[in-house]
Amino acid sequence: MEEALAETRRVLEEGSAPTLFKAAFAHQGLLCRVDVLERLPGGGWRLIEIKSAKRPNGDFVLETAFQHCVLRPYDAVPFLFSVHAERNGGEPAHVDYLHEQDDDPRPHLADRLIEAVGTEGSICNAHTFIEQFMLSSLARALPERADDPAAISARLVGLLSVVRGTYYHAEFRGSFSLENVLSVLVPGEGYDDVGDPDGREGSEYYMQALRSTDSRERQQSFENLRAYSKSVTLAIVRLRKALEALRP
Repeated sequence: MEEALAETRRVLEEGSAPTLFKAAFAHQGLLCRVDVLERLPGGGWRLIEIKSAKRPNGDFVLETAFQHCVLRPYDAVPFLFSVHAERNGGEPAHVDYLHEQDDDPRPHLADRLIEAVGTEGSICNAHTFIEQFMLSSLARALPERADDPAAISARLVGLLSVVRGTYYHAEFRGSFSLENVLSVLVPGEGYDDVGDPDGREGSEYYMQALRSTDSRERQQSFENLRAYSKSVTLAIVRLRKALEALRP
């Protein structure tokens, strides 16, 4: 099962598979294998169970409900963003937001995100589909403001997709994960701890911080999340510059 979990995570990190078969997921000791996960055009996934019976029965419903229980922590509820803004060739200015209260972070995050990214310019990231999924989730949660996340989503540029379509190096070893690409195109910058997570570990770390009764521990956890997020977006800035340097 550990191999199946690792392979599922690897495929999700690659970000290009339209469909996953027998994907494996785990949460709090619960394990499941999903027959089919189909990527949706607007972000998110469709869970499909395949049975040989002519009609559904109670066991099928229970099995699907169990899978939903395991997959529930993978729902997208954004609580943190990090932006490095480059304007007029100057040094990138960093802005972030992490919701530190134990309530719904989405209205507050939406306000700060819209202010941080403005209304013009491309927004570079690693895997566009991840941000599109998050923005789609934000739009569903805030229908009165759905146009704003949609406008931001339309400006996204996935740099790893650019690399995949235009450049290859033997040291990629078949993987276009962020750490692999950075190690080749931006060598020596110490990106071993950047990784390319699916977001679940960060979410669990955040929830643990919110539940902590130790104020110092809680604040340190928030600062760790901010520092990690900042390192990733700064890595994206450097990757963009490296790709620009490759242009003939």
